[in-house]
Amino acid sequence: MVKLHIKHGDESQFLYETTTNTPIDNLINQISLIYNGRLKVHRICNGKKFQNIDLIIFISLLEMSMLAKHGITLPVNMQGLTDEQITDLKLNDEYADKCIPMDGYIEEEDVTGKRNGRGINWNYFNSFKNFFSICSTYRKNAFNIRTYNSRSKR
Repeated sequence: MVKLHIKHGDESQFLYETTTNTPIDNLINQISLIYNGRLKVHRICNGKKFQNIDLIIFISLLEMSMLAKHGITLPVNMQGLTDEQITDLKLNDEYADKCIPMDGYIEEEDVTGKRNGRGINWNYFNSFKNFFSICSTYRKNAFNIRTYNSRSKR
């Protein structure tokens, strides 16, 4: 077994454990999938960088619940503006018609003005809620295990 320390520039990204007989092409594909997945989580968290994985999971769940309820984020130049201001400034959300949830959407206005208000329908929303509860349980269990391990080392 070999542990690879994956970096971007001087910044540490993650550790990857593999065997020495893994083909380089497979290794590159696997590491790329992990790195791209981390970038997706980073984008969901709006570019915030956190060192604590519990905080990353919590914020990801929060952002995903907002995504499910209120739809995708508006472009940066439209966030926080009222509908009247958007029409006066002749701004257009080019992704609103491209990123429509499967099986339609439910209009749910985002009071913060950050999202477009096209949340997923209730069938998918219930699936998201189940996913959130599983992730929350995992996060709590992971925290309890780390707390137990840190106490047992004393």
